[in-house]
Amino acid sequence: MQKFFQLIRMKEWMFSKIPFMFIPLFTFCSKQTLTNDMLLVFACYFVYLAFFFSFGYAINDYSDREIDAIVGKTNIMGELGEGKCRVVLLLLILGCIPFGIVCRNMWIIPIFLFVYFWGAAYSIKPFRFKERGLFGLIECSLAQRTLPMIPLLAYSKDIVQYVLIWGGIGALVGLRYILIHQIIDLENDTKSGTETFAKSHLSIAKAALIICFIVEVIALFLALAFSHGIIVAMIISAVYLIIALISFYTVHFVYNQRYLFSYTYVPLEDFYNFYYTLFISFSFFDNKLIFFSVVIFLFVVGLLPMINKWKLMFTGISNFWSEIFGKN
Repeated sequence: MQKFFQLIRMKEWMFSKIPFMFIPLFTFCSKQTLTNDMLLVFACYFVYLAFFFSFGYAINDYSDREIDAIVGKTNIMGELGEGKCRVVLLLLILGCIPFGIVCRNMWIIPIFLFVYFWGAAYSIKPFRFKERGLFGLIECSLAQRTLPMIPLLAYSKDIVQYVLIWGGIGALVGLRYILIHQIIDLENDTKSGTETFAKSHLSIAKAALIICFIVEVIALFLALAFSHGIIVAMIISAVYLIIALISFYTVHFVYNQRYLFSYTYVPLEDFYNFYYTLFISFSFFDNKLIFFSVVIFLFVVGLLPMINKWKLMFTGISNFWSEIFGKN
């Protein structure tokens, strides 16, 4: 069982990706009259996302078996035979079927083929976009943070605008994550001979990460204003700014790390995947208490990661307090 969870890398996507993928669907639902059947849609969409992200990590590990062996990196797919690897990948692909059924739209088939192809093309030969410089960065960000939303288009034509808005933000989020990943993995990539954009253009990669973050913040504020109005957007932004400043202080001055270049605290990750998803899910109850299960699910998914983030904030506050008042 432990190897199974290592294989699907649930810790890599359960908190940091899944809730964000629900934002277009939640925004759409907040403006609809809901039926109990929507819970089935939520459940099937979650199953598809879980299997898709597991597939992405599994096929990446499958493609990197030889490289990981060179650097001594654990790779569960490398311990399986060729036949077992293919069976695992096929089973993970089949996870999209329930959502395809509830969509009742034949367009879902080519959409799934498109999404899964680009999810695999990042790592498999002859494509292997992870080693194709800037284009590889763009492909990876789209494959992990934007394209997984595309099947929602087969569910309802009225969700298109929300998929476009949050898919665009997702592309910027994905660029930040992959740039951080490449910057952190420079040593391993050098040992294995893996060519990445950050390895070839480190200074440009760092500048691009900063630019992506600035553009993302602007796009996020506009998305909030579009969905909820300018007043609500300002209130939400002001509240989260306090959290962000505390986290910045902790990462930068307590842990002595670069705020935008570390996985210690990825800016806006907790906003997308916890605070905002909980906020917007509350807005589509429509007096149907059964939808409270969605909030409970989001809270459970985010609780352990958020405890670590709250501890980080508490560390920063405690350190700041001692710095200011401890000297007196």
